[in-house]
Amino acid sequence: MIFVTVGSQRFPFPRLFQMVDQLIRDRVITGKVIAQVGYTDYQSDNMDIHQFLQESEMKECIRNSDIIVTHAGIGTITQCLESGKKIIVVPRKRELGEHVDNHQIEIANVFRDKKLITVANSQQEIQTIIEHMDSIHLQNYVRPESELVLALKQYVDQL
Repeated sequence: MIFVTVGSQRFPFPRLFQMVDQLIRDRVITGKVIAQVGYTDYQSDNMDIHQFLQESEMKECIRNSDIIVTHAGIGTITQCLESGKKIIVVPRKRELGEHVDNHQIEIANVFRDKKLITVANSQQEIQTIIEHMDSIHLQNYVRPESELVLALKQYVDQL
């Protein structure tokens, strides 16, 4: 199953769903697709579409997915990484009206450079990643420790 999600950003992101929909029509994607479209007005008979999901539903979709295709929201990326899933990130672009700036490109590049995710900017790139996903080796995600945990460890070490 492929899970496509855009989190709760108030900006529509139809480009992402159009690309995934076309890959379904082209039979690149043949399994079930669940899409959380948020504020994007998108309809398709090829996907199980939800505007928003409850936290428990979101976790279930992530847990049951083989691949996750998402925007470059830090919360969404880290939640998916913590579940050990392979992620294709499609950053929103300011010039296409998908966000107010290009910070999602920067976020995606940071995670990609750490070899935690794959990044796609076009339908062809999504297709190539999906076709080669089994041979793509990504790093395991280790959640950074919070400042509180680090402070407690330092305190304990001093005892």
